[in-house]
Amino acid sequence: MFKKTILFASVSAALLSPSFAQESEAQTEAPAPASNPALDAILEHVPAILDHSWKSTFNVSVHEGEAQQMALVAGVQFQDKKHFTLNLDMTVQDDFEGEKQMQFSIIADGTFLYVDSPSMAELSQGMASGPVKVELALFEKMMGSQMGGGMASEGGMDKDAIKGMVSGALEGFTFKEEGSGEGLRRYTLAGEDVNGFIAFEKEHWFLSAMEMNFDEGKAVVNATENAIVEEFPEGTFSFAAAEGQVVMDLTPMLQMSMPQEEVADDDLEF
Repeated sequence: MFKKTILFASVSAALLSPSFAQESEAQTEAPAPASNPALDAILEHVPAILDHSWKSTFNVSVHEGEAQQMALVAGVQFQDKKHFTLNLDMTVQDDFEGEKQMQFSIIADGTFLYVDSPSMAELSQGMASGPVKVELALFEKMMGSQMGGGMASEGGMDKDAIKGMVSGALEGFTFKEEGSGEGLRRYTLAGEDVNGFIAFEKEHWFLSAMEMNFDEGKAVVNATENAIVEEFPEGTFSFAAAEGQVVMDLTPMLQMSMPQEEVADDDLEF
């Protein structure tokens, strides 16, 4: 079940939130596949959400058989790729501890990415007892390395990166428009042991709903409160620690853990 949700997670990462996908290294050009109008429409319109300021709330559930293994409510506010917030409320079923609830808040203020949670000490295995932060530029670089094998481009997240992420996740699946109606574009997909649908609001191509069915269960997303936002209130993308808390800067530690870039001989001075 877990392995088969990789497809679901890959598509969700591009469609549900201010994705951290970065532009990857250029790849050798391959012959262009036959055009699929349904997929072409998604690749054209969905990444364009980055051109707008918006908000959405996503309700995600993962089921194994009849049992629900995870429930997640994610509230997203997106101004641009360096200013956004995510408020996450998650309930998971632990094999040893039973039901566990976790809350996270993530804020990007243009310079730093902040993460806070009442369970920070447990989540960080004692490394931090309060909120943490990391420079956005470093975080983008790390994600670029993870996603594409190369360093992030100077522009960071872009529409081409999201196009590549979605098309890669849907590669090999039968994909067509089916069941669309007034105000809604609905697409079905099918592959080995996996089938489901993705639906978008027609006007702005907000994700409306998504469902992936596997042999062992299913994963479902429903979106509410989708809206284009003309202007967010002042302070929406500013982080303030609670009284008595100190924000721990993880940037130096993460910089040390990053592979060091090679320095050309010509750049060495003696």
